[in-house]
Amino acid sequence: YWLYQPLGAGGMGSVYKAIDEEDGQILAVKVPPQDRWDDPAIIQALMTEAQIGAAFGRHPHLVAVVDYGEDEGDHFMATEFCEGERLDNLITRETEGLPEEQALTITREILTALAHIGECGYLFRDLKPENVMIEPNGNVRLFDYGLCMTKEEAARPQSDNDEFEGSPFYVPPERIVGAAEGEYSEIYSLGMIWF
Repeated sequence: YWLYQPLGAGGMGSVYKAIDEEDGQILAVKVPPQDRWDDPAIIQALMTEAQIGAAFGRHPHLVAVVDYGEDEGDHFMATEFCEGERLDNLITRETEGLPEEQALTITREILTALAHIGECGYLFRDLKPENVMIEPNGNVRLFDYGLCMTKEEAARPQSDNDEFEGSPFYVPPERIVGAAEGEYSEIYSLGMIWF
């Protein structure tokens, strides 16, 4: 893949718009951040995210993982590239709030994506407007599978440390106290988005 335009970056990776040199397909490619390029924990997290995303297959409301692995020491995850606007940007732009019908449609499509993830045996666990893309035709797509975990793993109470994964405004209360999570946790986060 030829990476040619930065799309975003965070502590767990940098995402670039890229072209597949074999077939010309436009993709989004995530790689470890430059300052942690060879960090085993970051590489493992990226590969786990890619494997989980690949397990979801293709779904109209999820960004599909199309390839992942390592090439000459460079670890990567390639996903579909989606044109559109992130929900957080759309909400900011719509100062009067989203029209009720549009908000209901977005919510229904997110629920459809969450149901598919659940049928695959996982919880998404990172539901927030920054991880929701609205395509030009209005279709909703979830992306970023970095916090996904199996339902079985999520159902076990988590460790007693002072840290939790997720965005404070959208994280379910049970994660804050280290309690078991389930589909009800996803509904809480969706409710916060809808609010």
